[in-house]
Order: sequence, then C-alpha cells, then structure tokens
Amino acid sequence: MAFCMRKIFNFCFKYSLVIGVICIAIIFAPSSNNFLLDINPKILQVSLPETLRQFETKKVEWKSFENVAQIDGPDSIAYDSKTGRLITGSNDGYLYRIDTDDDQNPRKLFKLIDDELMAKYQYKRQSRPSGLRFDSNGILFVCEPMFGIFKVENIFTEQPKIELIFDIDKTSELDGSTSVFFDDLAVQEKSTGGHIIYVSDVSRKFSFQYVMASILSSDSNGRILRYDTDTGKLDILMSNLFFPNGLEMLSDNSGFLLTETGNRTVWKYTFKNQNARVLMTSLPGEPDNIRKSLNDKTYWITLLRPRTVNNPLMIDYMMQWPSIRKLLVRLLDLIGMIFDWFYRLTSISKLKCLSKQFRTLEILNKINDDFIYGGMLLEIDSNGHIIQCIYQTNNQLAWASEISEIPSDKNSNQQRKLYIGSFRPGYPIRKIIL
Repeated sequence: MAFCMRKIFNFCFKYSLVIGVICIAIIFAPSSNNFLLDINPKILQVSLPETLRQFETKKVEWKSFENVAQIDGPDSIAYDSKTGRLITGSNDGYLYRIDTDDDQNPRKLFKLIDDELMAKYQYKRQSRPSGLRFDSNGILFVCEPMFGIFKVENIFTEQPKIELIFDIDKTSELDGSTSVFFDDLAVQEKSTGGHIIYVSDVSRKFSFQYVMASILSSDSNGRILRYDTDTGKLDILMSNLFFPNGLEMLSDNSGFLLTETGNRTVWKYTFKNQNARVLMTSLPGEPDNIRKSLNDKTYWITLLRPRTVNNPLMIDYMMQWPSIRKLLVRLLDLIGMIFDWFYRLTSISKLKCLSKQFRTLEILNKINDDFIYGGMLLEIDSNGHIIQCIYQTNNQLAWASEISEIPSDKNSNQQRKLYIGSFRPGYPIRKIIL
C-alpha cells in the first residue's frame, strides 16, 4: 500500500513539475511574429462597488419587454427622426432597416465594404458595422472597425450613395502607428454643411476580433480622435485609455461623454479648456455605448455583467494577476495553433472554427454565455447623477450594448420606448416600454 501511494505521489509530483515548467515557458517565452505573445498586462486598479444600493434606489420596472428583430449582433442602433426608422449593423457585414411599426421583420439592405475594398486588403480584414449615427439631414455615418468611417446618403432609396470619408490607415500620419480598431463615433454638424467626427480608437494592436485579448492584456493605448471633414485635419484629444468605447455629444455641443470599458469609467471632455475629467468610476459593470435620451438632456448607458466586490467574476480576480492573464492568452493561442495544425491535416471545418475561437479568445465569451447573466441600463445627466436604473439578474438584458430611445406611440405619450442592441451573436434587438 505504501509503495503504491509513493508511486502515485511521485507521478503527481513529476506531472505537476512538467505542467509548471510548461506554464513558466509559456509566460516568459520571447516574443515572436505572433502579436499575442507580445503582451505585458498590468494590474487593474479600479475596484468594484461594495453594494448596488445607489443603483437600486433608482431602479424602475418596465411595463413590457419583447425580443424583436432577430439580427446577428446588432451592436449599434441609429434612429432617423425624419422617417421613424431604425438602422443597425450585423456580424455579417450588412446594414438592416427596421420599421418601428413592424419591428419583428428587419429588412437586409447592403454591405458598406465591397469586393474591391476587401481585395485591397487581401480579404484579411472583416466588415462589421459598429457605431451608427444620423445627422439632422438624414445622412448616416457608420464606423467600420477595421476600415474607417463611412457616410451614407439616401439610405432609404434604391440608390444610396456610399463613401469612405476617413480611411483608418490615415491614422499612421499621427505618430507612425496605424489604428486597427475603431469602435464608436459622435458627429457634430458645422455651419458649412461639413461635420466634425469624434472616434473612439480602441487599439493599434488588437482588432475587434481580439476584444478579449485587448481586455486581458490591459491594452491602454486607446485614444479619442477628432476628424474635420472640411479640412481633413486629424488630431488626438485623449490618449492612454483602456478600451475607449461609447461617445456622445453634450446637448450644447460643448464637449462629449465617453465610456472607458476597461476601467469601468465614464469621462466628460469639454472643448473650451480641453479638459477631461472622470464623471463616474468603479461602476458595477463594463460600460458599453452611450446615447442621448429622447429629451436631449440625459444619457443612456449599458453596463455588462453588473456585480459588486462581494460577487466578482473570474475576470475580476484575473485582472489582479497579470502573469495569469499572460499565461491564459498564450495557452489559448497555443491550443488554437494545435487545432489549426490538425485542420491542415484533415480539412475538417470544425477544427478551423475551433482554432479561430481559441486564437481570438472568443472561446472565453462562449463560456461566459453559459455562466454570466444580468445587465444594467443607466440613465444619467451630464454631471453623472443617476436618474434611473433598469437592472435584471437574468439573461433578458445580458450583453446589452446600446440603447436607442424613440418616440412612443401617439396614444401613449407618458411611455418611453427603448430599443436595446447587443454585440454578441444570439442576442436579438430587445424592446422595452417604460
């Protein structure tokens, strides 16, 4: 018996030693041409709140909730007040039209990225419309994360005019490095008929396909860019941001509000003194997009996975351990490489899919889908005061990315109608009546 126990102990010791050596090798392996190996995560300093009391005291219940348009990843939703229609994008690269009186039946429109533009980049870039905005004249502006900013005129006609007004590659003119991930935009109209566009530039290293890698590596090279369509001038307003995300102009156009997802923070930037100050921090979840409410005085923000210091997620523990995150990124990339190797041998398409899921770290989001529920919608004023809060612990508000408030029915003036988007596949547009 003692002999058997000794054999088992020796085996476990040797096995643990091998695993330990492999882990150390993965963490400290020199960088290569694989950019996922060249990461140096930092400790996240922003803590979670101790309670949700300040949010729960402002909590309101909806009058009705409904899943509507079944679109794959409707991240951003733009409302055109002239036609009363909504436009959203999808993971398939198409724009979709939604008529609010028939919101169960979205209409597929077109892609912004044609074959000529895809061929220019040897089909290595992927189309996925994210930030969408209408100006007062019904011109649609769309953020294409890997390509730049598009302008679409006459979108509801048979012959829309599509123009790439800012190529993402032009960001290299700022400091020599090229951005690879635009997320959202805000549009300020000029008296000349032109526009000033503010863009959240998430990363110069990780594209939108590598969102989890950007988070786990604590990539804090994000920026807010300003582009003048009349002069072509491009400059940087804010820098050193950890996943800058949603943007919204202040009601008087004196500045903008910004959500910084990585640090769970909301910023307020004013143009007069070029001042950026923290408006809200230590939020209970990662803020995504921010949009004005219908009254033009308050703002809607979506929060992912609301929680407190007493019920943190695994990611919260990991953000305190940079080496563990580095190990995880490299380990998942290694597993993805193995799947890719077997795919090349067997041509089994499932292996190619698994390889992509592991190498982009998308597998972590798929795991999260099974274990993470809940979402929070916050309405705040321009000083960060909470007006009201909608909070659910089930999956009805899970992975909410943006809120578009539109006018309610003529016979329901006291009601408020919200359309909720999501960047995750499998989550449709949701409609809430307050």
